[in-house]
Amino acid sequence: MDIVLVIPEDSIILDLGTGHGLVLIKFASKISSEGHVTGIDLWKIGINPIIVLKHTTAFTGKNLENRSDLKTADMIELPFENKKYDFVTASMAIHNIKPKQNRYKALDEATRVLKTEGLLIY
Repeated sequence: MDIVLVIPEDSIILDLGTGHGLVLIKFASKISSEGHVTGIDLWKIGINPIIVLKHTTAFTGKNLENRSDLKTADMIELPFENKKYDFVTASMAIHNIKPKQNRYKALDEATRVLKTEGLLIY
């Protein structure tokens, strides 16, 4: 049985642990200019998130800068308002949080910023 994720074109999405932005790019390509994807990560010293987004979008051949942005932020203390996002994604990110109890904090934060009818994907 295949599961199909329906992403409305006006979705507001948060991608936790964005890295090089592949999940962010996938979601941004599914939405219209009415929607938006924000990616967060703790960027390594010397990595500029703006350059990461430009390189990733250039790699995919899609100009998605008007539908997405990147911010430096920590998953265990998100700088976003409650119930803001339709989707929160965390592909290959939460398991990297140390110590273990901080993983629960990250999940609590993800659900805090997720709309009541929203979906957490990890």
